[in-house]
Amino acid sequence: PLAEAQALCPALSVAQLDRGADAADFEKVLGALMRYSPLVGGGGFGVAFVDIGGAAHLFGGEASLAQDAVIRVRNIGLDARAAVAATPGCAYAIASFSALPQAGFRLIPSGGEKEALSALPVAALRIGAKTAGTLKTLGLTTIGALLTRPRKEIGKRFGGRLLARLDEAIGALVE
Repeated sequence: PLAEAQALCPALSVAQLDRGADAADFEKVLGALMRYSPLVGGGGFGVAFVDIGGAAHLFGGEASLAQDAVIRVRNIGLDARAAVAATPGCAYAIASFSALPQAGFRLIPSGGEKEALSALPVAALRIGAKTAGTLKTLGLTTIGALLTRPRKEIGKRFGGRLLARLDEAIGALVE
């Protein structure tokens, strides 16, 4: 609760949620990202995906493009984190759940998805809090731990959605 949070951290800054302003800011972000591709879309609150396949060379490569995108979003006055990866699931997980350099972005080489994702929490797979909590209770706290378990066992216990999210992130299934 808010009162408990303020008791633990008296300097805590609290502001009223303004969905209209947030939506307007996000539209600005999507507009700024259209510079890199016409294939830009939202992936949930505060998450944008940009398909830069075949376009990175126009901006000096993936690193230059990612750095420029982060700077553009920061110039709007918002925080930005980015990842360039072969799969949307991997890019989301890295940008949202990993420590990034000060530049605010990270590049994951194609084929390096499993290695990049292994240390991240299972919640990075966009599986929902209940499933992530159950996995944590079972001792499967990281994507790497999940990757070591037999697929049949995972499918029986959690159904196909968890396996699909895992496969999408590592590039075994097209998202």
